[in-house]
Amino acid sequence: MTKQSIADVGGPWADEEQRWSTGPQLRLSYRVTCSPNYYGAGCEVLCRPRDDSFGHYTCSASGAIVCKQGWRGDYCSKPRCLPGCDAEHGQCLKPDECICHSGWVGELCDQCERHPGCMHGTCSRPWDCICEEGWGGLFCNQDLNYCTNHKPCLQGGTCHNTGQGSYTCVCPDDYTGPNCEKSLHSCDVRPCLNGGACVSDEGGELVCACPQGYEGAICETRRLTCADRPCQHGGVCEPRGAGYVCVCPLGFGGTDCALEADPCAAGPCRNGATCSRAGDGFQCTCRNGFRGNRCEIDIDDCAGVTCEHGGTCVDLIDGQRCQCAPGFLGPRCETRVDLCLAKPCANGGECLIMDNDYECRCRPGFAGKDCSIDVDECASFPCRNGGTCRDRVDGYICLCVQGWSGRACTVSQAELESKRAGDHLRRVGDSMGDEDSLPAGRLAWIVAVGATVPALVLLALGALACVRRRRNRLANEADAEARAQNAANAGGHVIRNTWGKCEPAPAPECQNAHNQAAEESLI
Repeated sequence: MTKQSIADVGGPWADEEQRWSTGPQLRLSYRVTCSPNYYGAGCEVLCRPRDDSFGHYTCSASGAIVCKQGWRGDYCSKPRCLPGCDAEHGQCLKPDECICHSGWVGELCDQCERHPGCMHGTCSRPWDCICEEGWGGLFCNQDLNYCTNHKPCLQGGTCHNTGQGSYTCVCPDDYTGPNCEKSLHSCDVRPCLNGGACVSDEGGELVCACPQGYEGAICETRRLTCADRPCQHGGVCEPRGAGYVCVCPLGFGGTDCALEADPCAAGPCRNGATCSRAGDGFQCTCRNGFRGNRCEIDIDDCAGVTCEHGGTCVDLIDGQRCQCAPGFLGPRCETRVDLCLAKPCANGGECLIMDNDYECRCRPGFAGKDCSIDVDECASFPCRNGGTCRDRVDGYICLCVQGWSGRACTVSQAELESKRAGDHLRRVGDSMGDEDSLPAGRLAWIVAVGATVPALVLLALGALACVRRRRNRLANEADAEARAQNAANAGGHVIRNTWGKCEPAPAPECQNAHNQAAEESLI
């Protein structure tokens, strides 16, 4: 027995009962459910959850792709980087991370990296060294402090830098002027000491003219000479006018050679090296990646390194990396990427290797990155006059309402029957009108044609059957690979049978040799 019916997917169990006039009775229950990973009213939507390099998603109740947390994109294959990660200077290979491009640092890759060895500078782009106020040189390690170099403030005034080449003096209580050169108290109030004379200077102020050997506002300080041996640590004293100059030995400085000189004060070491005293000189301890007496030479880490398959070696500080050509990866670009090995194309799609990517050439009726989307041919509403469209692979069928027929339900049943009746009446009328008037030759011709036409019709039907069988065989062969790829879905719809006992009572339990299930047919 074969039972044909239409049932909705996911509906309740349907109970049917079949009786025969001879007495036996058959009861059965059935329902239709989609195979795993198939969704939709006709189980036409394929959605297989995955969590690998081709996607990270689950499936909704309707078969739509739902990205897992931290992933985005049509197939959830693109990670969501750490919130705030600079889109131009950072990237991520997994969710919630931010990997900086070369030359950028910081948690969000929004800070440029200064040139190695830059001491008192900033940057607006990678490897810059823009000096702060008062500093100069390639690595901003040279003091441009005007106060330190020129000592413009007199009388013990305190000098403050206010910009490149400018300064301000904070004078003691008794002095004023740009360089503290003017005394607030004239010598008539504060008498000159040590035999100094109170005289008027060019500006009209009263000042002390000190005798030889003394200096100061009121001649309070005795001026030393070489006779006083003012030079310390073995410095050589040379008379200069009323004063002297000390020629200091190596390692000492200052007016009287009292200060121990620091050979590292000038910053002789480059590229962030550490300077230390060594005897009468200095020694530079270089950072990894640099060499030379002053660590001025950047070591070429690409020397002797070969990047395969057209890769380019990029020299870094104390390291290197290979910039691989598209389609290759690995520390030395030694690995070719073949994304087709994972067989990502479903439903018989053909995988084509692209540059560091793949492309699926789908069979008719399927679309999408991996040919997993069944094209809905019913989307254009091809069925007319209230017909119901059922989507099929690379096609559709129309379930027409009563009174209509044809592929798109466009043929009226009443119109068809009326046409058939009219044709029949015309044939009967023609035969009656010509019955007594046909000549013998015409009658023989009609008989011959009447015998030939059925034979031609039979031949045409036979040829049509052969063509249909060949088309079905080719379609089955084309589906073989799709069935192999979708082996998990080969089970089709799930139908459960509940067989009752035969009636009347004397008969044993039904022995259904074929155990045939209720068959769903929409054709």
